[in-house]
Amino acid sequence: MNLKILVAICLSLFGAIALQAQELKPFMPKGGAFNLWGYQDQNGKVIIQPKYGRAEAFSEGLAAVHTGVAWIFIDKTDKLILGTYDDAGSFSEGLAPVKVHFGDKWGFIDKTGKQLILANYSDAKKFSEGLAAVNIGGIYHYEDDRTMGGKWGFIDKKGKEVISAKYHNAHSFSEGLAAVQLSETKKWGFVDKTGKEVIPFTFDAVGEGGLFPKEESHLFKNGKIQVRKDNRKFFIDNTGRD
Repeated sequence: MNLKILVAICLSLFGAIALQAQELKPFMPKGGAFNLWGYQDQNGKVIIQPKYGRAEAFSEGLAAVHTGVAWIFIDKTDKLILGTYDDAGSFSEGLAPVKVHFGDKWGFIDKTGKQLILANYSDAKKFSEGLAAVNIGGIYHYEDDRTMGGKWGFIDKKGKEVISAKYHNAHSFSEGLAAVQLSETKKWGFVDKTGKEVIPFTFDAVGEGGLFPKEESHLFKNGKIQVRKDNRKFFIDNTGRD
């Protein structure tokens, strides 16, 4: 093989590897007329031009983006990897929640696009520590971008219900615990992976709050999580002590 061609191939491969390794973040240009999203690196350099209606963060090398017609998954070179879906979440632990066209329900796919968990759920969050929060019987409200009604529980990667769907709301597991909300009192507490109550249901809210709080704010970080009780915000540890 010609040496110049070989060098060019090597440089191209190294460039692709370097691109896949770097962190890309979704962004919308200030003053953009069409409210389109793209991706830039940590230095602010535009890597993927703004052309998507919505764009999620990259996770495990792929990102869910909305083309204006449907959700797809792209890699960091803007190559289409998987599609198309009515809605989609981020990959985590090798799986991603997606809403399929038929039945308007959520299931889970792997990185080949194979549906490993059937679309039986009204809503679904990404896997964390081997379990995923799913909703049964709820109805999605487009005006406020959330699922209302139904019950939340947890499944494993085989689709087996590990914690019964009986909660008004639920967040992902972190550091062995998950925040769940009782339907009757609307109070929040924490359960372990067997569904056992570890921290009593006494809190009015969990996480940072706000209109569109990130799921990460509802997770333990370095043994602490923010809660609200009696109009007071404070942090507790995994035993419930502040």
